[in-house]
Amino acid sequence: MSVKEYEGKFTPAATYDEPEPAARAYTYEEWKAEIFKLYPGSESRDRYTQNDLEKLIANFLSKGTPSRASFSQYHRKFQKIVKWLADNGKMEWSSEKEKFQHGIPLTLW
Repeated sequence: MSVKEYEGKFTPAATYDEPEPAARAYTYEEWKAEIFKLYPGSESRDRYTQNDLEKLIANFLSKGTPSRASFSQYHRKFQKIVKWLADNGKMEWSSEKEKFQHGIPLTLW
């Protein structure tokens, strides 16, 4: 099989007839968007899951009575994850208080 016959069977003919597109200057945001298209799952919509929240709660609960610093750190992480989940339609704000309370050891109630 000759090269021309091979090209005609496996690639569209228009590929070789069209001129190379002119290079253009990208802004940083355009360039970043093009790069993210190359890596599925890298978009911000996949940043947190319900499982991440459950792990945070279980991890904090397993540590026993928290110090003020560790409780503050838990609260900040919890709020960050919950806000992201709620903003992206993956969680209702109404369940936020209940989930937060699950992470607080009973000795503090």
